[in-house]
Parts: sequence; structure tokens; C-alpha cells
Amino acid sequence: MSLETWDARRKKWQLYTSTEAQAADARRHPFDRVPRRIFLDTNVVNRLVDHAETIFQGLPPRTGLTPNRSDEVEALTHVFQISARAGWEILGSATSLEEIGDTPHPEQREALLEYAVHLVDLPSGETRRAQAIAESGLLSALPDAADRRLLAEAIGLGCDVFCTCDRRTIINRREALPGLPLDVLLPQEWWARVKPWGGLWL
Repeated sequence: MSLETWDARRKKWQLYTSTEAQAADARRHPFDRVPRRIFLDTNVVNRLVDHAETIFQGLPPRTGLTPNRSDEVEALTHVFQISARAGWEILGSATSLEEIGDTPHPEQREALLEYAVHLVDLPSGETRRAQAIAESGLLSALPDAADRRLLAEAIGLGCDVFCTCDRRTIINRREALPGLPLDVLLPQEWWARVKPWGGLWL
């Protein structure tokens, strides 16, 4: 089961089978809610590198993926196909690089760093703001200090979405993070906001 249907005859994804379905999604996810400044959690960077042949080169996904992983990879495939033309800002931080630097496998670590280094953009002013946010208690519902720091950096950078694949310690606790100035989304949820308007860039 996939998020969208591949049209083998036209060699493209079929996002909608009716204008009514598209209109319903457009009402649910209005155009002004399409994320334009997105911070990628380290696990999302991992997905991009581990599945680059699918996400960026259009090759079929690997067999044997879990349903969640399959949906994540497909959603990222759709989003990055569009983002290449839409000009959204995709960001990471120095903390992302630090986490990637702990990757034990040298080849994977180098591939991750090569990709992630282009995402890093955390000038000193945002660094101070991120530190203040991390220490303010706003993110205290998150048990992991690195998660709090990454999310604080995303806020400090003025992002409108923090995209993560971490269901256990972030997604499952986001309801306990009221009043954040950004949305915490799975790749599938990010794609859901983009999908009704994807035709503008495809």
C-alpha cells in the first residue's frame, strides 16, 4: 500500500482521481499553510541519504521496508520533487552535524555529513535565541535533550515546520507542546499539506 498511485502508462504519480477530492484536501490544507521554511530532524536527513536513489533518482523503493518507513520515503520523494522547483528553504543546524558525527559507520557518516553540511545555517543571533528557548521550559515535555535543542534551533531559525520521523519521543509528545510557533510534522503530514497544491510546481 502506498500514499499515492503510480500511473505506469503516463509514467507519473496520480495524486487525485477527482477534482472533488483535491478540493476537499485544499480546504483541509489551505495554500497559506504550505510549509516554506522547513527544519529537518537528523533522522529525516538519514532517510534522505539512505534512500537517495528513490527520493532523488526515481528508482523503486527497496523491498522489505516497514509500512511507516515506506510511507516516509514516499512522502519525502513527493515533497523533494516539488521543493526543487518551489524554492522552499530546507534547513538543519550544527546540532544535526554533531549527531551525524556520532554515526559509527564511516561511509554512511561521510555521506550524511556531505548532505547535511549544505543545510546548516545557524548564525550567532539564532544560536543565542535557540539556547534561550531550550532553557525556557517551553520544550520540557520532550525527554531527550538533543531533541529539545534541535527543536529550539528550528524555532530560532524562524522555521514554520520541524519535520521528524521520531514517533516515540517527539510525535507522541507534541500535544504536550502547546503554543509552539511552528508545527511538528511527520514527512507524510508535510506531504499532505503540499499535495493539494503540488500541481502548481509540477
